[in-house]
Amino acid sequence: MVGYFDQGKPEGKRVGNEYGVPGNFTHAGMKEHEREKTVALIESLHILDVTREIAERAGTYKRDENRQYLELDDCFIAATAFVMGAVLATGNGKHYPMEDIEKEIVKP
Repeated sequence: MVGYFDQGKPEGKRVGNEYGVPGNFTHAGMKEHEREKTVALIESLHILDVTREIAERAGTYKRDENRQYLELDDCFIAATAFVMGAVLATGNGKHYPMEDIEKEIVKP
């Protein structure tokens, strides 16, 4: 599952990488004092199922990008943006070297 933020833009949605696949990374790295706000953020997201098309695209990204640092969960997020025709919103564009998706670098 991947979360997305609906920004009300005419072109559609922004896929966010704050909610990984399946989200356990967010909870694993969360400090206790961050729990309430983090859970509220996650609950505000629309959750998208990973389809076969998304899974295949993610696998293609992992294989074709051939970068050791490229994490599979980031490939799933990028693949979701590609399939949904969404802008990928991230705080670190280096995690998404794919050239066939639109990225927006956001600052907290």
